[in-house]
Amino acid sequence: MRKHKIMRDQKKKTSEHSQTQTLASRKRVTRPFVLGLILCLIIAGLYCVLTLTNTKKESRTMEPSIDSMEQALRRPASPTLIPEKEFAKLKEEEMKLARRVLKDFPDKDDSNVLMGNLYRRHGNSAEAIKFWEGSLKINPKRADVYRRMGKLALDTGELEKAITLWRKVLEIKPDMPGVRSDVARALIDLGRYSEAITELEEESRISSVSILTCFLFAQAHLQQNEYDKARQYYEATIGLKPNFTQAYYGLYTLCVRLKQWNKAREYEAIFKKLKAKERHTYLGRDRDSLADLASLQRGVARTYLDAERLYREKGDMQEAERLLQRASELEPTNTRCRERLASLYYMTSRFREALYQFEKISQIDPNDPFCYLNIGQVSIRLKLMDKAEKAYRKAIKLSPEQSAGYRELARLYLRTNKKLSEARKLAEKAVTLEKIADNYHVFAWAAEVNGDSASALQAMERAMKLEPANLKYRQIYERIKTRN
Repeated sequence: MRKHKIMRDQKKKTSEHSQTQTLASRKRVTRPFVLGLILCLIIAGLYCVLTLTNTKKESRTMEPSIDSMEQALRRPASPTLIPEKEFAKLKEEEMKLARRVLKDFPDKDDSNVLMGNLYRRHGNSAEAIKFWEGSLKINPKRADVYRRMGKLALDTGELEKAITLWRKVLEIKPDMPGVRSDVARALIDLGRYSEAITELEEESRISSVSILTCFLFAQAHLQQNEYDKARQYYEATIGLKPNFTQAYYGLYTLCVRLKQWNKAREYEAIFKKLKAKERHTYLGRDRDSLADLASLQRGVARTYLDAERLYREKGDMQEAERLLQRASELEPTNTRCRERLASLYYMTSRFREALYQFEKISQIDPNDPFCYLNIGQVSIRLKLMDKAEKAYRKAIKLSPEQSAGYRELARLYLRTNKKLSEARKLAEKAVTLEKIADNYHVFAWAAEVNGDSASALQAMERAMKLEPANLKYRQIYERIKTRN
């Protein structure tokens, strides 16, 4: 029994000892772990506090202002990527079109001019000259081609060649506006100031004085020490264009020569201010920006318009329409393109589509009276008489000195048998403004329906004198005469 008791006691002691060792080992393991865990929690807490503090500071310092947000909204997405892709794509599209036009119309001067213009805009002057010269072999009377070649010669510094080419233009079209100013510019660069003045005087005789003409006059007179005349033309230039930078520099130079120092400093300050503004505008504009892309799109749209004219003349209206639609996509605000598209729809009796295009033009240029005249004409075709009346009244309001609005509104009232007394007044106003056959015809119609056959006969006599080959006028005259 004792033996068993001793063994139990030993086992108990052994068990207690082992438990004590186990607890001790557990304590040894647990203490570092708990301490480490506490330390990690403390570090994490400090990190969170620091992070939150820094985040608040950064949010205060990096929060965008309203101005910067507005600039970000205005900024085009990926501005450097758009031109790289779009420029190449558009140039390839334009070249493909030009080659197709040249293939379809190999003997047309217009197709060669189109290709030459394309190469010129893309910077390949040699190829441009090649195609322009090709167009002149087909049609030597292309004054516009000689003028383009002259401008290219001026750009490359071949001044005498430029003058020779522009003289060729004047042989074909002596009164072509702007050509003599081009000649004068080259003559000034050659130091031939009196000859330049002669050309500019002739330019002023045949066309209204432009900004360029005024400025060139000033430059030529300045170089001949004719300071009063130079000042007069510099001031006239500024009157036409107040921010014309070089005109202020010319006035500064003039005042320095005359030792008018106060005036010289005044003009110098304006010149520097305008020059700085120009420099800022240039530097602030990304050279590969959407502005440059828009310029290319306008050029490609012109190529489509030139191509369309050839296909329309050929009678291929389907292709002409496709080309005009693409031109409109490239330059949505080009009213000339929309006018031609509208005229194509009108010619093919697609009046609703024509009206849509004319209304688009009125949105782009709300002050174009001819657009409203066209809206009126198409509206009549669609039997939208109220719309037509409104359009004609708008045309009269925008251009009260032109007879077309009065005449067409009078014609509308006569067709609908409404407001007949007003129709006569409108027709009479049209005749007063412009004595043309159609105005007399509408006035005769209005006079007759208002019971004034004598005035109607007299008006038709005037219409027949102006257009003696018009059989319709003869028939109307005979009918009125027979009734009397």
